[in-house]
Amino acid sequence: MGRHVGKLSQFYRELSRRRVFRTVIAYIVVVWVLSQGAADLFPAFGLEDWTVRAFVLGGIALIPVVALLSWRFDITPQGVISDPFIALDANHPSTAFWLNHPVCDRLPRDKRIVAFLEQKGFPVMRP
Repeated sequence: MGRHVGKLSQFYRELSRRRVFRTVIAYIVVVWVLSQGAADLFPAFGLEDWTVRAFVLGGIALIPVVALLSWRFDITPQGVISDPFIALDANHPSTAFWLNHPVCDRLPRDKRIVAFLEQKGFPVMRP
């Protein structure tokens, strides 16, 4: 049981690091504000009541998509970047050791990163 709690807390920390909670909450607030505007404006344009409900349900249905996109991508001053599975800091002792390990010296750098992630137990999707 303790192992599952450790993995769950690690997952929670990763969600916090990647700002998934913040993004999903901001998305919910934006959908709520837009739905309030839609409730006022849709009847003025002659749209039926079900269109407001469809708008809200569509917004709710897209929450998992927003969570997945916020997990995978990060908005920085340099623009939208793809967030790797783990922040690889070449100066960190364990990362530097593994990336410069003699076994991995013959591999291209991207293969070393994949090998490092697999060694650390992270799931790696291959094309």
